Amino acid sequence: MALRINAARGALALASGLALCAALAVPAAAQTQRGMVSAAQPEGLVAVLKGAGYETTLDKDDLGDPLIRFRGEGYRVTMLFYGCDKTTHKGCDSVQFRTAFDREEPWTARAVSDFAAKYRYASASLDDEGDPVFTWDVVTGDGIPAAVFLSSVRRFENTISNAAELVFGK
Repeated sequence: MALRINAARGALALASGLALCAALAVPAAAQTQRGMVSAAQPEGLVAVLKGAGYETTLDKDDLGDPLIRFRGEGYRVTMLFYGCDKTTHKGCDSVQFRTAFDREEPWTARAVSDFAAKYRYASASLDDEGDPVFTWDVVTGDGIPAAVFLSSVRRFENTISNAAELVFGK
């Protein structure tokens, strides 16, 4: 009789363990499908941006890779996609936010350097006319939380707003 009780307890423990594993696995699986965004799925990035109130368009760049345009803090932002398959233009693994300003006079290399020293995540460069171009890269890999993506968008917006003050002296 003791053998039957121990066997029953063992079966109950095994069943409980399996049920617990299944219960824990469901939220993890659901999390990877809901609330996550990736450069591999540009439509998901557009949906998150639109859900946050951004006017957004999805297009393709000159190479055929996805391209998203949206307005941030009054400035136009282009989102370029990187790490895409060269043939299918799918499976991208990162994006880059990009905003450029058009100045009457060229911006200086010193100003670019000062900007770079002050802003950790953004980078700045000069185009062939000496106009400043600001970028911000986000690696999404297989997916990042949508809230993290939107935080990056908002930080880029804030950085661009501050950059406009430097560029135009506002």
